[in-house]
Amino acid sequence: FENKLSPLVLYDFTNGIDDNIVYDVSCNGTPLNLTISDLSAVTWLNGGGLSVNSSVSIVSETSAAKINNRCKIKNSVSVEAWLKPSNTIQEGPARIISLSNDPFNRNITLGQGAGTSNIYGYDVRLRTTANGFPSVTSPTSSVTTNLTHVVYTRSSGGQVKIYIDGIERSSATIGGNLSNWDDTFKLILANEMSGDRPWLGELHKVAIYDYALNNDEVIQSYEEFNNTLLVNINVILEGPYNAGVMSTDLLNNNAIPLEQTYSMEPWGYNGYEKVTEMPNDVVDWVLVELRSDDTTVVAKRAAFLRKDGQVVDLNGISKVAFKNISAGNYFVAVHHRNHLSIMSSEKVLVTNKSQLLDMTKQSNIGGEDTASDLGNGVFAMYAGDTNCSAIITYADAMSIVQENTSIGYKIADVNLSGIVTFADVTSVVNNNTKATNVKLRK
Repeated sequence: FENKLSPLVLYDFTNGIDDNIVYDVSCNGTPLNLTISDLSAVTWLNGGGLSVNSSVSIVSETSAAKINNRCKIKNSVSVEAWLKPSNTIQEGPARIISLSNDPFNRNITLGQGAGTSNIYGYDVRLRTTANGFPSVTSPTSSVTTNLTHVVYTRSSGGQVKIYIDGIERSSATIGGNLSNWDDTFKLILANEMSGDRPWLGELHKVAIYDYALNNDEVIQSYEEFNNTLLVNINVILEGPYNAGVMSTDLLNNNAIPLEQTYSMEPWGYNGYEKVTEMPNDVVDWVLVELRSDDTTVVAKRAAFLRKDGQVVDLNGISKVAFKNISAGNYFVAVHHRNHLSIMSSEKVLVTNKSQLLDMTKQSNIGGEDTASDLGNGVFAMYAGDTNCSAIITYADAMSIVQENTSIGYKIADVNLSGIVTFADVTSVVNNNTKATNVKLRK
């Protein structure tokens, strides 16, 4: 989801292409992705999040230089987590987030357990030129088995605060500066590098910043997480589909525009969606709508369709975020520039932890004969509506004939190969008279 607070790293624990990887979706420099050492120790949660069920290491392959260096320069740091402990008696302290080499050599560690003052809570140990002790610990009452927002901030002046669910619960002054931080330390979650400080529970968001979030920013982040709806859907486009995946020829040919492509008629969508570079595995832009009934559009967003069928936000990994609307039951509609639109067969509950709506299954797609049967129980959006009329006819073939051999991002390129050929006519012929029951609404 969009994050205006500019974290150095951001993990929203969306299951990506590789189950072993926790992706850094901060879009801030080179991603610092994390590798899960043992997949059998974790569970990817439907709707988002990662459950850590037994001892495991979730660690960066390389040093966390972009965190270590920036925090040294700024002499400040914030660590943020949305988490749900499996119990309230973990000790060690059990490592939740750590920039470290072993239990005794760290830049910063957020843990759960008794701190140096023997107070049980969320405990943060920070390395400075003055000392790494004492640690700062939240009140014991702050640790529950509920989903909890934990934020630690340390300003350049040494002021330290711990916020729980948007409320300041602990504060202190830690002298010295961060110039002695070790650039070689890796980032690790749910354990220590030595493997002997495991933490169990659910992780839903982790972010690290090179500045101290102020009170308003902490509240903003807390409210955004609760008030952002995430649409979690799979769809398939018939045109580029082959042997279980969709082709990424447009991406490979650098043909996909960096700005959303639905501002033209008949969509008339004037959204802000724009990227500076294309994420990996993108097939094309799609337009996603939430509807209160089959005709009333409540909200819409342009998003990317990935080759595995997942519709994702602009970072290429996260679920599609909708802001400023209430959680509830909605129809979900998906549009593509030269495929027939589809809509869910019934309303689905959309929250900040939405369950997967698999719109490659016929039972989840509204209407009769509104999706192409690809076999093996997989259904796709019909290809060939090159004139965007909501029905495929031989008139759609005319634009293909007129644009034959044209290269680039062309609406007549039905199979999304990057070049218009007579092979694109095949889809029109096969799908002649197919129509969508999804009416466009601006």
